[in-house]
Amino acid sequence: MKKVNYQVIGMLGKDTSRKIFKKTFFIYLTVVIVVSLIIIFLALKVFSASHSYPNMSYNEYIICEKEKKIKDSILVRITNKGVCFRENVCKIVDGVQCKNFEIGDKYDGGLKIVNGINKDNFDFEIKKNDRYTILLITINNKTQTHVFGVGHFGAMSVLDGFVIKNVDEETFQYLGGKYSKDKNYVYYKDRIIDADPATFIYKKGRGKTVGRGHDKYGSWVIGKMK
Repeated sequence: MKKVNYQVIGMLGKDTSRKIFKKTFFIYLTVVIVVSLIIIFLALKVFSASHSYPNMSYNEYIICEKEKKIKDSILVRITNKGVCFRENVCKIVDGVQCKNFEIGDKYDGGLKIVNGINKDNFDFEIKKNDRYTILLITINNKTQTHVFGVGHFGAMSVLDGFVIKNVDEETFQYLGGKYSKDKNYVYYKDRIIDADPATFIYKKGRGKTVGRGHDKYGSWVIGKMK
């Protein structure tokens, strides 16, 4: 009768168990990595879709530039085929997704960006003074009001390069420096500050003294209460 070497069998069993464990662990790790990569890919795709513009062909650009104009301005244009915005308008108007050129297409610095708004449900109005332009955009009977600066601030910029979104058009006024207000808020550049719009005024500085805002709560310097 042959003797069985149980020690060798035990060692072989342990080796087999180790191999099975390593193989199972490797498969599990591979699945985890693949699933993680898929999740990351889908998340990036969603993020990219929400933060990028769909491409616009050169033909769409031609329509935007050359099509018969129904209503036109430096910021917005309505044509027989649709609505066109300049790029900086696209960035601030709520509920609008604009388009970029496809790679390889021609480019023009005066480009108006095409979007998918139905021209029959869209209108705009522009009001100007020596300090700013108020742009009223109406989409599906809902109006939003945005402020662009003019004059020595430079065309298409606002209060030294900022755009103020969704102001109250009837009461908006530029005060001086980088301050403005409407009936609801006081703004420093494009930022709402916690000042009282009813009592807020701006006093220009002298020489190297910085101008200050004042309301019933106190003084404001560079958008901060002192």
